Amino acid sequence: MPKGSMIIQAADKAGISIPRFCYHEKLPIAANCRMCLVDVEKSPKPAPACATPVMDGMKVATRSEKALKFQRSVMEFLLINHPLDCPICDQGGECELQDVSLGYGRSVSRFNERKRVVPDEDMGPLVATEMTRCIQCTRCVRFTADVAGTYELGGMYRGENLQIGTFDGKPLTTELSGNVVDVCPVGALTNKVFQFRARPWELTARESLGYHDAMGSNLFLHVRRGEVLRTVPRDNEAVNECWLSDRDRYSHQGLYSEDRAVKPLRKVNGEWKEVSWAEGLAAAVEILKANQGDNLGVLVHPSTSNEEGALLARLAKGLGSSNIDHRINNRDSPTLQPPKCSACRWPNRRRRPHRRSGQQHPPRTAAAARPPAQGADHQGREDPRRQSGGLRLRLQHCRQADRWCQAVPHPRRAPTPWA
Repeated sequence: MPKGSMIIQAADKAGISIPRFCYHEKLPIAANCRMCLVDVEKSPKPAPACATPVMDGMKVATRSEKALKFQRSVMEFLLINHPLDCPICDQGGECELQDVSLGYGRSVSRFNERKRVVPDEDMGPLVATEMTRCIQCTRCVRFTADVAGTYELGGMYRGENLQIGTFDGKPLTTELSGNVVDVCPVGALTNKVFQFRARPWELTARESLGYHDAMGSNLFLHVRRGEVLRTVPRDNEAVNECWLSDRDRYSHQGLYSEDRAVKPLRKVNGEWKEVSWAEGLAAAVEILKANQGDNLGVLVHPSTSNEEGALLARLAKGLGSSNIDHRINNRDSPTLQPPKCSACRWPNRRRRPHRRSGQQHPPRTAAAARPPAQGADHQGREDPRRQSGGLRLRLQHCRQADRWCQAVPHPRRAPTPWA
């Protein structure tokens, strides 16, 4: 194992199962759920496997009587306030707490006290909340801080009164908000669009790709009886890792939109009417022949494949037109910059603190469309959304870079006249 690896990482590599809730391989270590307590030889107390580095000659017991006692005690504490909502919870069947409690929980609770009730949060139209089920693992908090980069979720109060939520109850604004559903180990955060639609064992996973940007995120389409009900990320370390943007996650609803045209339409006397494919193609040919040369402009949609775009460009050149572009929105124009980050646009965001003087870090390098302002502290980063284009997620990994390299400078020019 590499130097600095934790016990839980070594156990996963060796195929040894250690229960966990707060640990996630893509998030910073928190060690606050204590479910991964193990018995380390010559250690006076149990050690969290997710926060204890491995050392030469270390002997760790994960299934000893002492280790199992630690883990069962933590599970009992977690279930003190957790409601028995499994029959009505959307997470049922893929809930980590449900799975672990079967192996480490007691059949009968020894606590008769009234369970605490937590008010729900309004996190927007995509994420449903049932905060009474929350076990305060803080995965969602660390995701918004270290992956999404918006710092929108946080813990309030202390001890038994700890609650996870947004500042002043405002909904999530990050375009990666759906990932908090994936990282949540319980049913506190669920997919609001998929809510009460089906159970996980009723779904069939079909491999697919996200086509809304140049990243090409890998994903699974969950299908039941020929209908796509849910989209979840498919792990691919070279592309999107285990994350997925909200556009790719929720766009499957457009497949069944009433506004979607599934057959050729032609406007006759001011009204759209369905026609056959042969009639539709003949009408398109007539229009193209009547508007050859510079009168014809071609806009390639971003969701078009490279092969389709090449064929469309060849068709346009065959008709004598060189007016080909892909910018169909104002945001695609380099002359129209997005607004700066402000308290109004990002109400739940807080700025990242500067490093302490004298603190040493290994140098990192990041490439940006333009470097920071002249004389600015390179440790105070700009809003990543202003430099990431469509690949916002990938830039988050280098937001702490110590060296900035200017990439290809974009010339400022007006958008195409027909856009």
